[in-house]
Amino acid sequence: MKRRFNITLTLFIFAFVIVSISSGCVDAAQKKQSGPNENMVVCKEPRHDICTKEYRPVCGHFSDGTVKTFSNPCTACSNKNVVGFTHGPCSK
Repeated sequence: MKRRFNITLTLFIFAFVIVSISSGCVDAAQKKQSGPNENMVVCKEPRHDICTKEYRPVCGHFSDGTVKTFSNPCTACSNKNVVGFTHGPCSK
């Protein structure tokens, strides 16, 4: 009985982790801003603490107007000071 409970609990935790990671930080419900950065995707709340290690560079836009290249959208939006991002690395 205890072994069955442990297996069930392990499967539940595994499923939860997979769903959490696969949901990512970016989805179709995110709004794009209009104006000078009309291609900017706004980061949504709550922000994720765990991101995948995929490399899809984005240019993160900070609240103070500065920019920095991040490895992927999730990594950019996990930074609380990033308000949004545009696809591709930041231009120099």
